[in-house]
Amino acid sequence: MLQLDKNSHQGLMIIILLGFFVVIPFLFVVKYATLSADDFPRAVFDIQDFFRNYSSWYKMHNGRFVNAFFSLLPIYSPTPLRLMLFINFVFNFIALRFFLFELFSFYGIQVSKKVNFIATIVFFSLLIVQMPSLVDYFYWYASMTVYSISFCCFLMTLAYLFKMMRGDKRAIIWSMLFSILAIGSSELFILLLNSIVAVFLFVDYINRKQVVRSLIYLQLIVIAASVLVILSPGSANRQQAFEQSGNFINALSVTWREILFFFSNEFSNLQDYLTYSVIVMLIALVLIKSKNSVSLKYINPLILLLFSITLLICILFTPSYAMGGLPFNYGRVGNLIHLLWLVIVLVNTINLMVALKKQQWIDWSIGEYWCLPTLLVLLTTSVVRSSNVNNIYDDLINDRFEKSENDRNDRLLRVINSREVNIVLEPMMMPKTLQYTDVTSNPDHWYNKSYVNYFNAKYDININTVRVENKTASAVEALD
Repeated sequence: MLQLDKNSHQGLMIIILLGFFVVIPFLFVVKYATLSADDFPRAVFDIQDFFRNYSSWYKMHNGRFVNAFFSLLPIYSPTPLRLMLFINFVFNFIALRFFLFELFSFYGIQVSKKVNFIATIVFFSLLIVQMPSLVDYFYWYASMTVYSISFCCFLMTLAYLFKMMRGDKRAIIWSMLFSILAIGSSELFILLLNSIVAVFLFVDYINRKQVVRSLIYLQLIVIAASVLVILSPGSANRQQAFEQSGNFINALSVTWREILFFFSNEFSNLQDYLTYSVIVMLIALVLIKSKNSVSLKYINPLILLLFSITLLICILFTPSYAMGGLPFNYGRVGNLIHLLWLVIVLVNTINLMVALKKQQWIDWSIGEYWCLPTLLVLLTTSVVRSSNVNNIYDDLINDRFEKSENDRNDRLLRVINSREVNIVLEPMMMPKTLQYTDVTSNPDHWYNKSYVNYFNAKYDININTVRVENKTASAVEALD
């Protein structure tokens, strides 16, 4: 037994080191983050006109009242920008750690801080491995304020909701606050949070035969925040940018069609099965390491599965209705959908395995010998096969981040020191991990115009246009 405990300790330390191998490089890359696309027009806003700009955003741009606040802050210089992205990265880890602890507690799983930390770093690594577009989630400020912040606040809302269900009266205030932040950052959480709180309210009423006031207050706050987003003049204006936006019948049709594509996509390759296997082994390890199994409780697995499918439909329906389409497998919306899907998989896995342990359908003593080694093999394989992890280490080895930073500084000097009013720029070398949207070859593109306005305002210069042209390639073509 002593030898087993020693091997177990060594195995857990290897998992932690493997998690750091995945997480730390992505945190390090924050130091090379820069402005992109939507950041440029927002960077020229004057903080002294904050309230007027905020009102204009809500009335003209969209109803994301929390996103508007963060977007209009004067943080578009390198140091404050990277500091905000750093804080957001750390907040993702903290929110996930708190969520997992409260989720385990909700199911009666008593875990130590060490085991909860290991579960957090493993699941956080899985999120990084599976994410379609890391640059949109961690390194592009305009996108981060919509999708990353909202996801963290969603996790915090659920964590405090679990605390409420365990009798913590103070949790209601925090749950309200984070629900407002989540919905005010992204409309994707409107249906999701309304549905979750409503089900908690209904189930609690069935069990206690009385209405719990704190849940009613939370439901009212979630509804109020949703109304602020939905009925804002900015949301109505935004819908006009998408041809099928606001078409309920089309949204239903797209959702039902895409739900089939979604499931076929999420079970289509080895990396997906590795991810799900890691989650299963991780929860098995947590249950083996848990201090007490007497207080375990679970929901009927079939009922939870049906509710989870309903939530997934809500998740897919929202962008279908808002934008008339559904980019579920790429970009910023795809990031959020994948993260929520993994949370759904995690919750259902915990619920099912708690049910199996409670009913004693599995001899868990056997798991002490094979669970940890299996988890290590699966997690290592998943990390090694990950294109996101391979890309960032390839970028680091080939010094692409420094080269990109040098290109960016050279371009800055080229723009602010040029005596020309119509500037032609060379394409910048971009790392695989930081594939930012660059200015285009079309000087009339809104990216290019925003770029021009930003530099004119920030450096007090007067250029008319910029465009990108590969002069080296053009010279070669001329010689041919």
